[in-house]
Amino acid sequence: MNELDMTGGGRDAGELDALRDLRADIPPMDQSVRNDIRANLFTLTDDAPMPKRAPRARKERRAVLPIAAAVLLTVGIGVGVAVVRDTGGASSGVQSGTDPRVGPHKWIYTRSLFASGGSMSTWYKGVNPSALSRQEDWRRVDGEGKAFYNRSGKLSFFWTTAGVSHKGRATLIYAGGGPLYSFANYDRLPTDTEALLHRLTTDRYRNQVGPTNPVDAFDRVEDMLQDPLPPRLAKALYRVLHRIPGVVVRPRLTDAAGRRGDGFSFTDGGDRKTVIIDPVSFRLMGTSEDAVTDFRNAGDLVRKGTLLERSAVIECKIVNKAGQR
Repeated sequence: MNELDMTGGGRDAGELDALRDLRADIPPMDQSVRNDIRANLFTLTDDAPMPKRAPRARKERRAVLPIAAAVLLTVGIGVGVAVVRDTGGASSGVQSGTDPRVGPHKWIYTRSLFASGGSMSTWYKGVNPSALSRQEDWRRVDGEGKAFYNRSGKLSFFWTTAGVSHKGRATLIYAGGGPLYSFANYDRLPTDTEALLHRLTTDRYRNQVGPTNPVDAFDRVEDMLQDPLPPRLAKALYRVLHRIPGVVVRPRLTDAAGRRGDGFSFTDGGDRKTVIIDPVSFRLMGTSEDAVTDFRNAGDLVRKGTLLERSAVIECKIVNKAGQR
C-alpha cells in the first residue's frame, strides 16, 4: 500500500477502581457516583452487549469524570457476522446529509460493523478482522444521551446531563462540557481549508491543559466524522485532513465491510489511528487502529502489527427518537 506523507470497598469497588485507573488524570470516584454506576450495571449484567472495543487510556487532556469509563462496558452490541457487498468506494451511501439546524432532541442513529474477538482484559492482543459484529446505537443530537438495544431486546439508555435524574439511570458527567464541535455550531465552522485548519489547530476546550497539537486536531476531525455532517463541512474536512501535520494519506484502503476509500492516518507513539472516507460523498466509511511499532499503554505492551480496531459505518442518519431506524 502506497503512503504519501502530506506533512503540512470490596470486589465491586475494586472493579470500578480498575476502570478509573485507565485514566490516571481524573479525580477520585465519589462513593455516590460509584453506587449509581453499580446499580445501573447490575440491571444490565445478563443482557449487556459486548463493547465494540476495549476501553484504554487515551492521550486526551480534557477532564472526564470516572463514570464515563463505566459506560464503555455497555456501549455497543455484537450480534453475529454480517456480509456487506463491496461498493468499490464510490457512492457508499453510509451517511445522510442533514440540516445543521437539526433539533437538539433528535437522535443520531448509527449502524456499524466492528472486528471482534478481543476482550477488555487482553485488549492489547487485538481483534480478529474476520470476525465481524454488528452494532446499532443512538446518540442524542445535543449530546445528552446514548441508547442501544441490549441482548434481551430492551432499549437501554445512558445520559450525560449532570444533576438530572433521568428516572434513576446513571449519568455521564463531562467536567469540560460536551464536544467542542457539534450540530450546535457546525453551521458556524468555516469551510475554507485554511480557515478550518486554523480552527482545528487552535480552538481549545475550556479545561484543556497545554496547547492544541496535531493529534488533537486529528481526533477532532474523527469525532465530527461520526455525525451525518452537512455536505459542505464533510467535504471541507476531507480536504483539510492531509494538511494536519503528521497525517499520512493512504489511498484505496478497505474498511471492515470490504469497501475501498481514502485513508488518513496519524501515528502517535506507535499507535496508528486511521479514518477511511468516501472520496465521492466525503462521508466516513470506517476506522481502524493498529500498532506500527511496539508501544505501551496503561502498562500493557502492544506488539507491532497488532490490529486494535477496525470498523465500517453502514448507515448514519438523524431520527426522531431513540430506537427508530
